[in-house]
Amino acid sequence: MYGADGTPHNYSQLAAVQLGAFIEAGAMSWNRTATAANGTDQGCLEIDFDRLPAAIEGLERTVLQIKSQADAPGAERLKARFVDAHDEFASLKTTLTSRWLRAPKATFVYSLSF
Repeated sequence: MYGADGTPHNYSQLAAVQLGAFIEAGAMSWNRTATAANGTDQGCLEIDFDRLPAAIEGLERTVLQIKSQADAPGAERLKARFVDAHDEFASLKTTLTSRWLRAPKATFVYSLSF
């Protein structure tokens, strides 16, 4: 969520807020007993597609209200709850991070011809 120098990784933090809000709304859940898509890891996220639209709308409402009112403390509360808290959700983020870091990364090589 943060670089070595303490600067925030904005997209990681945004993803944590989204995931945390969707879990709180019941639109996503962690199934500890299911086998992940890779066939080896235990546990995976499940989406409740019936609840997802309301969860998205709820998060939109919260964020747009914060932005429209320039509510910096409200934004900090979201960050504290979903990015910085040391709770069960933090444990889930650690699991997801370790899996993401194992995934192959794209490498791009550029050349110029004149």
